Amino acid sequence: MSLRLPESVRSVIVLRPDPSGQMISTTLHEPEKKKAKGSKRMRAMERPVVNTAKGLREFANAYLDRHDRSNEKKKNGWVRDLGYNLYKADMKGMKKLRVMDNVVRVFM
Repeated sequence: MSLRLPESVRSVIVLRPDPSGQMISTTLHEPEKKKAKGSKRMRAMERPVVNTAKGLREFANAYLDRHDRSNEKKKNGWVRDLGYNLYKADMKGMKKLRVMDNVVRVFM
């Protein structure tokens, strides 16, 4: 029997009484178990590396938004605001990052 259920449903179990009066459980739906990909050693390093990449992406996006905004306001505004824009983007990236020291610990 095929059930169309949302992903949030973990399992469907039906309880029925048997002739003696005891309840018998029947599982109608159970999620498939997924095989872990990657070795255990690599999984330990993956999270800090991914977090670092996300922090760098946040920095780049924040800088580009500020760069465009500065350029729209004044002629050559991006040059005038370069230091401040880099500072603000760096703060956003570091807030997102916060795990850079973990990357260093894993590789040492």
